Amino acid sequence: MALLGTFSPYAVVHEAMPLVTEITRGVMADRTITAAGLMTGDMLMPLMLLTRKGGRACLTSTANPRVTNVEVVLVDVIFGQKEIVGNVFGVCNPHADLPRLLSLYKRGELKLEELVTTTYALDQINKGYDDLLNGRIMRGMITF
Repeated sequence: MALLGTFSPYAVVHEAMPLVTEITRGVMADRTITAAGLMTGDMLMPLMLLTRKGGRACLTSTANPRVTNVEVVLVDVIFGQKEIVGNVFGVCNPHADLPRLLSLYKRGELKLEELVTTTYALDQINKGYDDLLNGRIMRGMITF
């Protein structure tokens, strides 16, 4: 799979298509998710091609608010009865959920420190991003 700078959504679907086709016996995936840092208009069609009839494509990325056009095969969405949904913060209600999560953390019932794979000082932020982009860490934390 290509990394930043050379990323192509069509290259991703080209790599994923044979595997998804084989695993699902040609039906394709029930649910597909894109978690790109920044969603662009050309990323939706490859995602939809991997989504089965009646399936759901979930967009968990942010997008430039000026982007008003996306590439998609409209007849595939309509006749395929496919859903496109957005999801930010896991459908979190910050006013209700954040105080509840904070309370769980304070009681020791939510283990956050155990989720951090590596801690970086602020002047190591570039190393943290490099480690993340190269798959050396899952959850890095910058300490101030």
